[in-house]
Amino acid sequence: MARPRVVAIVGPTATGKSALAIALAHRFDGEVVSCDSTAVYRRFDIGTDKVPLAARQGVPHHLIDVADPTERYSASRWAAEAKAWISEAETDRHIPLIVGGTGFYIKALFEPLFDAPPVNRTKRQELETWMEQRS
Repeated sequence: MARPRVVAIVGPTATGKSALAIALAHRFDGEVVSCDSTAVYRRFDIGTDKVPLAARQGVPHHLIDVADPTERYSASRWAAEAKAWISEAETDRHIPLIVGGTGFYIKALFEPLFDAPPVNRTKRQELETWMEQRS
């Protein structure tokens, strides 16, 4: 039987996705690629349901704590980084396990997204000032 290229375990929080992923990773030599839009942020430990290091049981987990809360992080960036980890896992003959509940990230992985233009800080400040004057 051919090995799958990638396995996705998706769904709502607290449904056992991480425990299943760790069990599958042990059985089939897998690596977890987190698909959680809040787990990417460092210091967002409450309410994100990040798997603690000790509970990962030696299974590599990727795309957790990769951005500061003040950083701009997008589905497009996540997809690019996830593709790199998937490729690396496959090179090492491991099965990449995409695990999480952020459906838009999954969509970004398999369907192209446009790159948003850079933020115009001057225009943003003008609009914020305008809104404050109207409040």
